[in-house]
Amino acid sequence: MIAPVRLPTGRGWLVRELGYEAVACALQLEALLTEPAMRAALQALPAAGRVLRPVCRILGVPEAVIATIAPVAAAPELGAPASAPQVRGLVSLVVGGAVPMGPDWVGFSNSAK
Repeated sequence: MIAPVRLPTGRGWLVRELGYEAVACALQLEALLTEPAMRAALQALPAAGRVLRPVCRILGVPEAVIATIAPVAAAPELGAPASAPQVRGLVSLVVGGAVPMGPDWVGFSNSAK
């Protein structure tokens, strides 16, 4: 039987393992998280913080930047209808009103429907 692989733990462990490549990713992520458009997008979709917080920790992004990521809202009660996420609204918020489409060869059209 093969023993399960255990990843290192602790803040910034990926930077310690990979070196300058991971530092570049951490700096780019930190810069992205400090932009006003990204902060607004994270406020609009707080569940994204559930993905970003661990990535920030393994890259060693400063705690002050991680603290700006909105916490995940409490789960709705069982009887309450769940609302669908407003992905198109989030994309327009981040991209500045234009919803990006794929190239024609992918099967998407760049014209509005």
